[in-house]
Amino acid sequence: MFSEPPNELQLFTNKQEIKVFLKAEVQTGILNDDERMAISQWLLDFVPISFEKLSEILKRLNFGEPIQHILEQAYFYNRVFKVNQHTLIPRPETEELVDLILKSHPIDSKLLGIDIGTGSGCIAITLLAERPNWRFIAVDISEEALEVARQNAESLGVSNRIEFRQLDVLNETLEDHNLDIITSNPPYIPISEATNLDTRVTQFEPHLALFTKDNPLEFYHVCLELFEKQENKQCKIWLETHQEYNNAVYELFANKYSTEKILDFSGNSRFVLSGLFR
Repeated sequence: MFSEPPNELQLFTNKQEIKVFLKAEVQTGILNDDERMAISQWLLDFVPISFEKLSEILKRLNFGEPIQHILEQAYFYNRVFKVNQHTLIPRPETEELVDLILKSHPIDSKLLGIDIGTGSGCIAITLLAERPNWRFIAVDISEEALEVARQNAESLGVSNRIEFRQLDVLNETLEDHNLDIITSNPPYIPISEATNLDTRVTQFEPHLALFTKDNPLEFYHVCLELFEKQENKQCKIWLETHQEYNNAVYELFANKYSTEKILDFSGNSRFVLSGLFR
């Protein structure tokens, strides 16, 4: 810790100053070297930053709160998304899912998609930002999450091509029959596994977006039911899964449709792609 607290009017103006302060002030074990470097780089967007403001950020870091929630922003596919306690922090694996989808559709393609459990809207909004002729429906049970997604759609210039719906898909029916693509990164962690997760996840990220009660496949059954309703026989569904349940999700679709499993960059079974006729 600093032997003499800096004057509260002191301004930090570069990464090295911030990095030194982080190393001195953040409790041991809270951040590793890579995280400290990443945060110091991130905070450059806010310089000059006062000692008072930086101290408040560090106080919240020391309680384990993710930096993304503190700053209310997260980077996803080279864009800045608003996030807060009502939304999951987007993960790199979900960027991989978006990349797989984009590589399967040319930039001049036209389609209508739906994103089930949209959260911050990172999947649907990124796809719209990358494909100017696409339209999307974004569904979530949380009105608070949908408000964040609306703000992201507005700030990223796609609000005229996305429809937001508050819906409990486990108890209310999706009736869209003319979709070209279905995407979802739904809750898939059994609540029994909560104790195995980092406390920064369980204490600060929304449990509605993380956990299933008993059946880790319940949301995938909803996706399958919607998939089966589609009149467009070229419709495809792209799903992110828990690596331990990837094979079960695969079998759910492969029993009826042409389906494949796709590994993430770490070599884990992570995604399922299925098509009505491929």
